[in-house]
Formats: sequence, C-alpha cells, structure tokens
Amino acid sequence: MRPPHTTGALIHKEHPLFDRFQSDTWANLNWWELVNNAQVMNLANFPRTYQSPVQPIDTWHLSRKLGMVVEAEVNGGKLFMTSMDINTKLDKRHVARHMRNAILKYMSSGDFKPEMKVDTSVIVQILNEEAPKIDMFTNESPDELKPQIK
Repeated sequence: MRPPHTTGALIHKEHPLFDRFQSDTWANLNWWELVNNAQVMNLANFPRTYQSPVQPIDTWHLSRKLGMVVEAEVNGGKLFMTSMDINTKLDKRHVARHMRNAILKYMSSGDFKPEMKVDTSVIVQILNEEAPKIDMFTNESPDELKPQIK
C-alpha cells in the first residue's frame, strides 16, 4: 500500500475548536499541511460514542475508529492530544501555526470541558503500543497490494 493510508477526514466543525480555526466538514486542501505524513490514533478502546473532532476516514480495506485529536478527562484532569505536527517549522507552516494557536486558545477558554472520562491505561496504550499488523493480501487484491515475491 502507498500512503496516505486514509481516504480523508471528517471535521466536526460544530466543536468549539473550530470557532478558532475555520473549516469545512471535510479535510480539504487547506488541511494538507496538517494531515500529510501525520499519524492517526487508533481509538478502538475509547467509548463507542466518542467522536474525534478530526476523524480520519480509514481505507476501504478497513473500518477502524481513528482520530487525530482526542480530548478527555483523565484522573480528574483535562487532556488534549493531537497527532498533527503543530510544532515544527512554524515560521514556514502557516496552517500548523494557526492550528496550534487555535488549540492553545481553545484549551485556555471556558469551552474546554472534556465530557468523556478515560482510564490512564487507554492513553498509555495509544502512546506506546503499535497497532496490530494487518495482512490485506487476497487473491482479489490489485497488483500494488500483493506481496512482492523475488
């Protein structure tokens, strides 16, 4: 398979973060700087009802619950986590700088009230465990998905 390994992203623009970062309900071209080469978080162990404000859409091969933004109450505190690079070369990456500022303003506002409670072990799992390997080979796979036999 060739990157990107997602087919787009659903943006929950009614989320208060997007009062500070204008967006459509999908990741259009102005999201490229944030999502290109970014990792996703596998949210399989999160409550079924949780929807990430930035929810990558998995490939047609899979249908995992993914996120690029997570907010939760953990041990009585508030956690905001993103897998987007909002730190590197901000003098040249205007969209990343704008997203970083929007996140910081959101987190310091009264709007930042995570409703979902998550056990610390779920967060540790996201940070430390690699997702299980997936063998997508079938006899019906297109050539680019078949293993290269040498």
